[in-house]
Amino acid sequence: MRLGFFAAIFALGLGACEAGPDHPRIEGGPPSAWTAYWTVPGFPEIPERGPNKAIGVIFWSHGVKGKEAQYQGAPPAIIRDLAQKGWDVVKINRNNLFENNWGNAGLKHVHDLDRRIGEAKAKGYKHVIAAGQSYGGAISLEVAKRRDDIFAVLAFSPAHGSDAATGASVARLYENLIGLTVDQIEKSKVKRIWVSLPSGDYLMPDEGRSSKARAALDRTEASYYLVDEDAPVRGHGAVATSQYRQWYGKCIQDIADPEKSLARGSIACGLPYPVPTFIYPTNVAIKKPADDLPSELTTLSGRWLGAFEDTLQEIEITFEDITSHEVTFVSVTGAGRNRTYSLGWGRYKAKIDGLTLRSTYGDGRPLALWRDPATDTLAFSVTTKDGGKTYRATLNRQKPR
Repeated sequence: MRLGFFAAIFALGLGACEAGPDHPRIEGGPPSAWTAYWTVPGFPEIPERGPNKAIGVIFWSHGVKGKEAQYQGAPPAIIRDLAQKGWDVVKINRNNLFENNWGNAGLKHVHDLDRRIGEAKAKGYKHVIAAGQSYGGAISLEVAKRRDDIFAVLAFSPAHGSDAATGASVARLYENLIGLTVDQIEKSKVKRIWVSLPSGDYLMPDEGRSSKARAALDRTEASYYLVDEDAPVRGHGAVATSQYRQWYGKCIQDIADPEKSLARGSIACGLPYPVPTFIYPTNVAIKKPADDLPSELTTLSGRWLGAFEDTLQEIEITFEDITSHEVTFVSVTGAGRNRTYSLGWGRYKAKIDGLTLRSTYGDGRPLALWRDPATDTLAFSVTTKDGGKTYRATLNRQKPR
């Protein structure tokens, strides 16, 4: 990939990350203009345990997007779960001004990670995991070709496209990309490998790449799990979704558990069947509305189910608490007919504006709800922040679960 085309696409922003007192603040960027690499705690709120108390250390490498900074994002929640289990997590930040092609900057990134792993071993960490998303996943796989003392690699949508520019067509570029990933897998010296290559990755449209990766994994001596193109998750950023964490969190914890013995070859991971339409918060509680409230409010109480007209993404609204001036509701969304969207949920408060309820999503998009008493349906709309597009859904009343 030339950086202006392919390199620009391999990136993922995964939320905010604050730096600890012994590390530079992420918002401020690198400590100096000439600093190529610096580290921050993966999750500053989780105290570092050190080599004598931690299970081991995870080095997390982020993606790349041309010359844009990508170090602001935190590792995904599935890595946070490992930190809470006893792993120290170190996030390696890279100065975006030093990014260029894989044969130059990419291999320097690998050398930097290689050095840090050696230093961690010298400090006394018994187990080291190299993990990353997109470009960071490629860095993690590449270092596993060079060292035989890495405990595991976790590579989510691994991709390093700089050398793909040797191809004669766009189709050929993608073939080269997966070819490089297959080469990394085949030459890996790691005994535990997690590779995630789900379908629907618009940055890597070579459908069939997961079969090539599986064949390469079978040629290694590793215990592995491959999230392939038949998985119930989709997209380049699938690891950041709540369903990825729910479906695969336990299996990743098994791969990261030094006490668990794993046989060579593919690891079975029991996924939910059938795949649930929604992921719910654990504390949904519907309160009985006060008797003195008007009927247009009390009749909102309970669950409503429907789908967006344009996208066919499923949505369920549960009104938990209704007062004379505001309502509290939980909104859960599905993945849609083609599993294109992230399952998610949120709890919101809406102000009562006549017969309309008004609120906003966390990212600032305004939403509105109103009940049609004639049809006993609930209308729901959400508008993009620039006001250019409004998505609408009609929901029907559901029986209590």
